[in-house]
Amino acid sequence: MKPIWLFVAVVVVAVVLASAVVAYGILQQQEAERYLPLKDGVVNYIATNHPDASGFLANLSLIYLGSGVFSGNGWYIEIGCASMNCTAYADFSIARIQNSSAIPHRILWNGTISNGTITEISYAHAV
Repeated sequence: MKPIWLFVAVVVVAVVLASAVVAYGILQQQEAERYLPLKDGVVNYIATNHPDASGFLANLSLIYLGSGVFSGNGWYIEIGCASMNCTAYADFSIARIQNSSAIPHRILWNGTISNGTITEISYAHAV
């Protein structure tokens, strides 16, 4: 009889863990959807106001890592929000792109987002 109870216990634990993984994935997706318009606004702001950076933003494919952080194509974008006011930070490094032999570029951008309005605090592009 022991093996049956052990099997049942293992199955119950597996079901609980699988349910937790699914629930976490759903919560992660909902969180990503909350930050997507803010991230898109920051990317559009940088591309529009800094033509020297727009080439590095073309065909941008970012992955949501959680807690307001997106990463990909050499970019690291972090958005932190407290109620309606958010801070935004974007950091591009050509060195983050695997097998890159391009001229080293680094872009650092800081800003705020308040009621949908993006305000730039600082911008630097080093070559």
